Amino acid sequence: QRVLGPDVVRWYRLCFVVVAVITLLPVAAATALLPDRRLYTVPSPWRWAMIVGQVGALAALAVSVRQAGLMHFIGLAQLTAPDPARTGALQVRGFYRFVRHPLYLFSILLIWLTPVMTQNLATLFACMTLYFIVGSYHEEALLLADLIAGSHIRSVVINTEHEALDRGLTRELADALEAPCHSLGDLRAETLYRTVKRELQG
Repeated sequence: QRVLGPDVVRWYRLCFVVVAVITLLPVAAATALLPDRRLYTVPSPWRWAMIVGQVGALAALAVSVRQAGLMHFIGLAQLTAPDPARTGALQVRGFYRFVRHPLYLFSILLIWLTPVMTQNLATLFACMTLYFIVGSYHEEALLLADLIAGSHIRSVVINTEHEALDRGLTRELADALEAPCHSLGDLRAETLYRTVKRELQG
């Protein structure tokens, strides 16, 4: 945003989806082409039970995407919305009543219910599961921040990361909170009190 301006937020989700698809292609190719060995094959009738479970997980995934908003999910709604940060409201209906991240949950069920497992597939699925788990914490923080902002609670975010290690996560959280973000330089004793007081009263 500092380089390209605030409107770049509109393109973030769509670019993320496009980059995710592109970067997954070589991973899928490596999984298919690298030397592999079979770990197990689930016999019938359990094989068919797992396939039925996969069909159910896929259907639940489709319903979850629809509940979250398909256009928001792929990043198209943000391109024309007056406020791109508000196209994906906090969902409390459907599967979202029972689990915070049904997309991750049903994706994990879908991949691990595969009845024929190979070494490459198991490695890929383990990495995907780790990504879903770690990503859920990041997404949960943003959802909570969005809820706080929607409740009109004033906030101040202090970025305590060193500049060399700063990946922009604090700024992203501040944007979700609709709050100002201050750096370590603002933590000097002579300015901290005045800065926090000014932001909370402003």
